[in-house]
Amino acid sequence: MSRVLLVSHELSVTGAPNSLLRQARYMRGAGHEVDVWTYREGPLRARYEEAGFAPRVVSDSRAGIKAAADSSGPYDFILCNTVRTYRAADVLQRRGTPCVWFVRETLVLDEDYWMNPDFARVFRSFGNIYTVSDYNAEVVRAYNPNVRVIRNAVPDVFRGFSEPTDHVRFGYIGSYIASKGVDLLLEAFERIRRGRPAAELLLAGEPWTDWGRALRGRYAGAPGVRWLGEVQGEAKERFFDSVDVLCAPSLDEPSGLVVLEGAMHGKAVVTTDRTGASYAVDDSCGRVVEAGSADALAAAMEGLSDPASVSAMGRRARESYLRCGTPELERAAVLKMLDDNLGRPPVVKGAQGSDSTPFLHEVRSMTGRRRFYLGGLKIFSVKGTGVRKRGKES
Repeated sequence: MSRVLLVSHELSVTGAPNSLLRQARYMRGAGHEVDVWTYREGPLRARYEEAGFAPRVVSDSRAGIKAAADSSGPYDFILCNTVRTYRAADVLQRRGTPCVWFVRETLVLDEDYWMNPDFARVFRSFGNIYTVSDYNAEVVRAYNPNVRVIRNAVPDVFRGFSEPTDHVRFGYIGSYIASKGVDLLLEAFERIRRGRPAAELLLAGEPWTDWGRALRGRYAGAPGVRWLGEVQGEAKERFFDSVDVLCAPSLDEPSGLVVLEGAMHGKAVVTTDRTGASYAVDDSCGRVVEAGSADALAAAMEGLSDPASVSAMGRRARESYLRCGTPELERAAVLKMLDDNLGRPPVVKGAQGSDSTPFLHEVRSMTGRRRFYLGGLKIFSVKGTGVRKRGKES
């Protein structure tokens, strides 16, 4: 039995902390002793405690992380989850313990790399990164080639295929933020419904943001559009029972668990080439379209007009889930990661960073603009040469 430490940035009911909980269960189920640290409390603590874990709240400063490690005794393996735990990754890799960093971000990774020089130094030199999809690995490799992939999973709660109706029902479930592309989905649906007046679009989730509320207000009363509000538990299962095509039109998504959920429920899936979990979708079970294009979404949705054909695609989507998205597959990959790293101390490069900001320092923006500071005072800036492409300096 090995002693394992998992570090989470928070305990929110979101994808990354939930995925870490699955990993904790896999490791403990294989006979390992598992501790969990978190920077911030959150409602997911209840699920961790129900599973038999007692997350410890620690400081996200390097001094606080070192103090927590000193008081906890030695570990055999450490996993730091998300880019927000970069200070823990920096400190803990230097204790001679096998340490991996599970990076789940794309756009946030870009922002942190360019806006936070401390993060950038750690990220460039870290030798043992894992991520959730080949799409996300491409983003990571733009900064650091030392990355491997463990695909995400969703629990199998399938309870049977829905009977085809006389028209195709589209569905969306998730957050109402610009990066999810739901505004483009509504625009595309509005176009196709002109020729298919029976078509429906069911939207699940509560638009808590100003952007989301404005979007709901703009489409309030739109023909064929139904706003369901928040759905959990049985209500979520009823949502999936009530749609034929699950739409995930994200502009930038490291994985996209909803894609796997749609396939698991036996639904045809429409998603984009910037959704990491698009590996679960091909033309036999859905459509992968260009991200950010309402035209591409509308064309894909227009092509899914025959209920019988869409139902058959849903059955093939279910087969795809069983091939690539089950917890059993994820469990095997997580335990292989553990086995691959146990007994292999990290190769550490570069000096440990500092929580204090250097008196003279530089910050780069996403456009490539370089700003130079003396203490907190900006002394001058240099304009970049055009808009930065992902992973390439201007």
